[in-house]
Amino acid sequence: MKTWLGLTTLSALVLAAPLGAAAPVPKEKDPADLVVGKLVGTYKVLRYETDGQPWQAEALKTMKVVMKKGDAKGHVQAAFWVGEDPTNSKCDVLPGGHYGEVDATYTNGPLRGKTVKGIYTVDGDKITFCYAEVDKKRPNTFSSKDDDGRTLYVLSRVKD
Repeated sequence: MKTWLGLTTLSALVLAAPLGAAAPVPKEKDPADLVVGKLVGTYKVLRYETDGQPWQAEALKTMKVVMKKGDAKGHVQAAFWVGEDPTNSKCDVLPGGHYGEVDATYTNGPLRGKTVKGIYTVDGDKITFCYAEVDKKRPNTFSSKDDDGRTLYVLSRVKD
């Protein structure tokens, strides 16, 4: 019987076979899809302020946000309710280090078709967003001050 490196031909074939027929490596989840999974849900608004002006507790009680998985990778469909009037948007979420980035394009109302740039952070069932005005530079801090054109809000997931 012929040997190769001290192995018989049959032994060498058996040892080499797994190299060509390796089991498929599980595909890692896309980071944007992981973020979408964290965002999907119904939320109450804990804090909402524009230009540094906080909304009163009574007004916050009329607000809610519903986020659903969008039709493309890394997209969320969001409805921001104030009373009976929703503002809808299609959000492109990009994961990041200390915070992620989000571009929200309004799909109804007077700002339909306009995009606002923002940042977000997820901490368990709490999400914080900060958006600039339409056509303004993306914020790099979670803050809202007099006349800065930023909207800051904090959401808390509503348990089913």
